[in-house]
Amino acid sequence: MLGGSYKWVLGSACTIAFTDLWWYYSRMHELRAHIVIDSEIRFGKPCIKGTRITVGDILQWLAAGMSEQEILEDYPELQKNHIKAALAFAAERDAMTKVIVHETVA
Repeated sequence: MLGGSYKWVLGSACTIAFTDLWWYYSRMHELRAHIVIDSEIRFGKPCIKGTRITVGDILQWLAAGMSEQEILEDYPELQKNHIKAALAFAAERDAMTKVIVHETVA
């Protein structure tokens, strides 16, 4: 759950909703601390700190229908925060992805 929420009204037609970004970024930073990228582990793929389990592994398990509880039972070295960290990392990486469209003119 997010912290406080604020609204500013600019003129008569423009409303900007501002949600407590400090809480969001501090939480993302806390989760990001669980992810490491080391060229010596799993070819440099982002992994859960102290394991060889990649962010991609966790995403694939979730996509295949495994519940958080099933993952935690199958991989006791993982904690709930690790799964949240993998999701946050993937969301952050997706947000940074840019699509470049190249049109050719005949």
